[in-house]
Amino acid sequence: MRFQEAHQQLKSGRGKKFLLSGPEDFLKEHLIQCARGLSPDFFVFYSDEAVNALETVSTVDLFSSARSLILYDIDKMKPERFVEPLRESEDVVIATLSEKADLKSRAVTELIGVIAPVACEKLRNYGNDYPLWITGFISESGFNADDGVSDLIFDRVGDDMFALSKEIRKLLLVTSESKRITIADVSKYVSITAKTSAFDILDDLLKKDVKAALRRFDSFSESSESLVEFVKFLCNYMEKLYRILLLRDKKFESDDIADIVGIPRFLVKTKYLPKALGLGKSTISAKIDQLCSLDVRVRTFKGDKRILIEQFIYSFA
Repeated sequence: MRFQEAHQQLKSGRGKKFLLSGPEDFLKEHLIQCARGLSPDFFVFYSDEAVNALETVSTVDLFSSARSLILYDIDKMKPERFVEPLRESEDVVIATLSEKADLKSRAVTELIGVIAPVACEKLRNYGNDYPLWITGFISESGFNADDGVSDLIFDRVGDDMFALSKEIRKLLLVTSESKRITIADVSKYVSITAKTSAFDILDDLLKKDVKAALRRFDSFSESSESLVEFVKFLCNYMEKLYRILLLRDKKFESDDIADIVGIPRFLVKTKYLPKALGLGKSTISAKIDQLCSLDVRVRTFKGDKRILIEQFIYSFA
């Protein structure tokens, strides 16, 4: 089950018991906080409290109509003991699995038979997942946002969902009267905490989004130890794009191309091949020549090397 479906089921009361796995802790905590709001009787148990946890799950509280029970790292609590009590329980139960939990083990499989599994996966950095999530967060809070607001928030904060949530809530607070978030609001109130990577800048260049690339490079260059390495990175990937087109001309399948150039198959299919086709061999070849020249200039230039790289970024306009 996906997170959104579990969230809706929990809020509507159609689902009460969920087993959370995956690397995105924010989504897990979001469901847990949702469960906290469903009952004043809220109990939290960690792996070293297995005995108390089992006793509570197994006991019917005659003085409370509803309880919310949180069981962290249930796979470390001898989970097979919880299967029958969970099957009979009328409580809201959120259980989490540890990072090293074996999802195919008999104990976990038996748990899945009585408590719905929920995959709390990280969103994709290379698509629109984060901006769409931000837009949904703002909308569900009863606010409107101008075009570009979600993208700018993501650019400034990055993919840390705890940080994103904090910054969005800050915006909701300062725009509580108008209930509309503008680009100016984001620029004024949202802290720049994103750790921009060379891949982020490359993506902007491949989309010919010079403005975004310059903004990311400004953040990247403040923390980058070596701009020479950055130029080397760009040259390496431009060469990969050129090879992708050459191999395609020779009728290689995309999976084979991915294996040859050393890029994950799904990225070749969904991003690099389409972008390479959009740029074309002549443009990519020209960019490789520019980068070779840029490499020499960056190594020998005595002034602010960022200026030279910014000039190259402008060439994508």
